[in-house]
Amino acid sequence: MLELFENLKNYYGNRKIYIYGAGMVAYYLAKYILSETEYDIAGFLVSDIKNNPKSIFEIPVIPLSDEYKDELIIIGTKENLHEEIKKNLFLIGCANVYVLKDEEFIFIRSKITDSSYETMRLILSCLKENKNIYNQMNRIYNHINYLYKKEIYDNGEFISDGKLENELTNEYCKLVEDKEEFNSKVDSLIKDLDITSKETVFQILHRFSLLSEKKVIKFTAKEKEIVKKHLDDFYTSKYKITDEWFYYNGYNLPINHFELSVFWYKLGLPMLDFPQNIQNKDVIDAGAFIGDSALIISEFTNGNIYGFEASQTNYKLMMKTIQMNNFKRLIPINMGLAEKTQEKELLISSSASCNSFIVNGVYTFDNSEYEIVKCTSLDEYVKENKLRIGLIRTDVEGSEKGLLKGAINTIIQQKPTLIISIYHSLEDFFEIKKWIDALNLGYRFKIHRPVLHHHFIAETVLIAEVPKK
Repeated sequence: MLELFENLKNYYGNRKIYIYGAGMVAYYLAKYILSETEYDIAGFLVSDIKNNPKSIFEIPVIPLSDEYKDELIIIGTKENLHEEIKKNLFLIGCANVYVLKDEEFIFIRSKITDSSYETMRLILSCLKENKNIYNQMNRIYNHINYLYKKEIYDNGEFISDGKLENELTNEYCKLVEDKEEFNSKVDSLIKDLDITSKETVFQILHRFSLLSEKKVIKFTAKEKEIVKKHLDDFYTSKYKITDEWFYYNGYNLPINHFELSVFWYKLGLPMLDFPQNIQNKDVIDAGAFIGDSALIISEFTNGNIYGFEASQTNYKLMMKTIQMNNFKRLIPINMGLAEKTQEKELLISSSASCNSFIVNGVYTFDNSEYEIVKCTSLDEYVKENKLRIGLIRTDVEGSEKGLLKGAINTIIQQKPTLIISIYHSLEDFFEIKKWIDALNLGYRFKIHRPVLHHHFIAETVLIAEVPKK
């Protein structure tokens, strides 16, 4: 199914995605797109605006017009309405239309947990022959339908149970089987954290608990406000200039990949208590992708940024980013960082920013697609190039522990600020802070999680700083 959306984007270009419809088919389609893919939905198109909700997942429901004729429109309605809808769309000049097939919707539904609303619909379909029972059930159905819509449309949306969260929930369920061990891990993680970081940890664990019991996970009131601000101020401010030129807030990229965690939350860098520790020093950006993260890091240091990117494709795009932004302080390095110098297989993911040395159940990998890449240890590279490191920032899809072991001398000798991704596995979530703390170097820790509209642990980072003397 993920390939379908990749093919749609490749075929129709980088047009915005609109869904025609605002009923249950559109709801589940949108929930799948937001939780399982990297794509965003610009709006839900309807012919009758009065009898539909104002928004779904904080995304506006808007009247159909020829204003959207050049955009990609996916018809998300019952099959018996498809022909009529296609005619109406073609009449106003919509040429980029995709009809969601029944088998595709069945697949989507299999990935999304049933609500009481949907379950009741299934029961009703089985009881139509018995009028008395049907009428009684229909009254219950209408009541549930009312409550369901009130919850969905008036009180804010759920956080979708994305593939990452589902995978980590399985780890969580195994972890809590040994209560003593689990409690020990939590105690170690929250030790000496500030109250905001503790709140972040407990909220994540609470949501794993809810998801493990198949319960609904909702945004808090504060999260709803933040998501609305994203929709109002971030997504509407990204501009396509050409097929190879995209712009946001003073920055240019060769592909449309302005991520919230990078360009809105700035990788957690505004959370630093001692930003002076990284000024005028060099930075290691591990998992530099196309140079997007380095653009933001450059706001916080005057030193060079060494962008390590193992994928050759992403490395070439990084070179374009450097050129487009006249970004001379980014030193691109087409290598991976590991515990030691070696060659490794880099698995190519369906998501260009998620290539990995480690097989996992979160991303889609084609076994036939991989690159043999050269890796070095950070200690070796720093020593050879005589670097003064102020910051090590990593997002290497779960290979953080190996990278840190290969950087242990640099960490001990130079005590750089660390911003480390800890969301790829619960082992990383619980153990990376413990490993750094055991070095007894005087690090202070924070845990930062950006609010994303369809995840509750993705992009969580551990921030470690040694106070400036």
